Amino acid sequence: MIDLRKDGQILYISSVDISLNNGPGVNEREFVFALQKAFGERVHFLIPGPQNPVKEINSRNFTFSRSHRQFNPVAYVVHLISQFRLANILLVSGKFEFLVFRLGILPLVETCITRRYRVPYAIKTLGSLDILLQQKGIKGILGKALTPFGERLFRDIASRALAIDACTQVLVDYHQHRLSLAPSQIHLIENATDTERFYPVDRMTARSRTGLCAFDPILGYVGGRPWERGGRQMVEIAPRLVQKYPSLGMVVLGGDSGVKRLKTRAQDLGVKDHCIFPGVVPYDRVPDFINAFDVGISFDTEDRLNTYGNSSQKVRQYLSCGKPVVSGPGGNYFLDREGLGSIVEVDDLEQIMSATISWLSLTEEQRYVYSQRARSFAIEYLSVRKALNDRIDFWNGRLGTSESKSMK
Repeated sequence: MIDLRKDGQILYISSVDISLNNGPGVNEREFVFALQKAFGERVHFLIPGPQNPVKEINSRNFTFSRSHRQFNPVAYVVHLISQFRLANILLVSGKFEFLVFRLGILPLVETCITRRYRVPYAIKTLGSLDILLQQKGIKGILGKALTPFGERLFRDIASRALAIDACTQVLVDYHQHRLSLAPSQIHLIENATDTERFYPVDRMTARSRTGLCAFDPILGYVGGRPWERGGRQMVEIAPRLVQKYPSLGMVVLGGDSGVKRLKTRAQDLGVKDHCIFPGVVPYDRVPDFINAFDVGISFDTEDRLNTYGNSSQKVRQYLSCGKPVVSGPGGNYFLDREGLGSIVEVDDLEQIMSATISWLSLTEEQRYVYSQRARSFAIEYLSVRKALNDRIDFWNGRLGTSESKSMK
């Protein structure tokens, strides 16, 4: 039996651009480099050519398919053709004994190559099927027309997968029911963060690096869709917090169409001078911004929680940098349990403000003690190393089961 910790060549195939700072891009970047660090020359990656520089890429371990430019229809077709051609070139060598996929919005390539090459494979971080075509990729009439076809492809490739993981229990239950999966075939592996990239740095040093020295204290948000996921609540409570903290800063990293609304709302409430919107910053700079915060904010909409559940990257990044978190209900259950943050209702501004003030009231000694405890918890339970070990254990277990069945 192959023990993936010791032997076997792995090929990872994905349509996710790991140079982008969106959720999938960050998730896959952390996974790719954790896998590369653990497996060295025993792993090879077939991914889209990055749109932005990624200094950790080692060219020996990577083959780049054509970029789909965030699912531009014409570019996406070119990407699929390129990915299929390159996958065949790599697989015809016969040296790969295990495949790992992060499925795209239409898993044509994955379906074709798994039919052609009888190599056991795992599917990593399988998302909700309904939204893959309608919200993250092909929209409108074409997206609706392709959804049934896409679901058939997903059902086929999932049925033959040795192992599948999803990042929330909501998605695990969803896939088990919709794709008729055996409970042993699908496993919960939550999102994780690179604790070697996100680590505590002196707060004033971080503020100097990010140009935020004029503000104290600072509430912060990092991530996509800030209007929906925390930025709105920050702006709404700002007027009352400014009365208590005249030098308050509200820093919202990330960008979408909702940022303009946040800026307008901050101006209407008379707190625009306290609200800072740096936009999308290079990933290497994100840890400095988080370290400049006193409290990290993370919320989600009820619709997203019902569709996906919650396994927030930003919460894990905040904790890895030693920052308290104010968050909504969902997958961040450990915040209350471990005393690392506050779980409050998404639209209860009084609760949000009370929880925020409570964390801002920590003494410097209490901040230090909290930071050490949050950091230790992140390393032990929320790190990419922990998630990778869980995946390898899952894959090895399933490989053992598969081999035992084949011997009967």
